[in-house]
Amino acid sequence: MALILWDGLPIYRHLFVMERIGTSEDKVIMLIAVIAVQAGYWRTFGQIPPFEIPKRIFLGHVLLFLSRLSFIFASSLFALVFYRHPDLLSFSPLLLLFAAVLFSVFCFTRHLEAMGNLLLRGSSPP
Repeated sequence: MALILWDGLPIYRHLFVMERIGTSEDKVIMLIAVIAVQAGYWRTFGQIPPFEIPKRIFLGHVLLFLSRLSFIFASSLFALVFYRHPDLLSFSPLLLLFAAVLFSVFCFTRHLEAMGNLLLRGSSPP
């Protein structure tokens, strides 16, 4: 997710002022970020932590807040492209990469949300 933000925010700023920018290096970075997020998410999906997680209400709320912020970033990126650059939404490899980035942010958001909820209630090992 850090790669997506690090490389995506400058691109977002350029798109906002109607400049289309993005290099092959940006596409490779985004692809690596998508693969990393997807691998981590699906590897841990549905697993119960093998250790006790203490109840940490404040930290749980912080994680839930961060999950919402990351989803706001993805939503604003989609809205910006949809309203200001609809030509980018024609079928192409770039559209597939864009959709993969949005889906990865969604998966990251779900993971943070699950961790936040786990911290809100705490858990004991199975």
